[in-house]
Order: sequence, then structure tokens, then C-alpha cells
Amino acid sequence: MIHREEHKSRKKRERRVFDRSFKTEAVHMVVDQGLRITHAARKLNIHPNMLSRWKHEHLTNKNNSFTGLGPEKLREELRQLRREVIGLREEKEILKKAIIILSKGKKIR
Repeated sequence: MIHREEHKSRKKRERRVFDRSFKTEAVHMVVDQGLRITHAARKLNIHPNMLSRWKHEHLTNKNNSFTGLGPEKLREELRQLRREVIGLREEKEILKKAIIILSKGKKIR
């Protein structure tokens, strides 16, 4: 069991980021050159599971693989969409109030 003091003293591993060309070249080592995933991963100093995911992504989405929609871009898109939702909700409330104001002057038949 890990004690709290031990857990706090451990350093977090910095997340490595790989560009599209690195991923493409890594996948080509496996697909075109016929290297095993484990061997290619060892040569590139990456985990075999990562290379396996890249290979799967490349084979299923050849034209759109490795587009760079990583966590940071997704977070930014989420922030932008949340701001847009807030604006649309405000607009909806304004329109509701306008309908109430405009409908007061009209009689229902």
C-alpha cells in the first residue's frame, strides 16, 4: 500500500507529444518495412501499444489519420462551444420575453 507521503513525492511523467510525420514514419516501419510492432517501438523508444493504436488509426482513416485533434484542441473547442451555448440561452430568454411583451397587445380570438 502506498502511503500519502510517498505518493506526493513521486514526480509525474511528462506527456510526450509526437507530430504527424513521426507517427506516419513509425507506422510505415511496421506496415511497409514489415518490422514487428515491438521491434519498431523499441527502436523509436515508444510503447508498443501506442504504435499499435497509431497503426490501427492509420489503417482505418488513411487520409484523416493523425489530424492533431489532441486533448488541448478538444478542450479549446469545448470551451468555445460552451460560450456559444451560453449566448444561445441568453438569446432564447430574450426572445421569450419579446413574445410575452408582443402578445400582451393582441387579443386571442
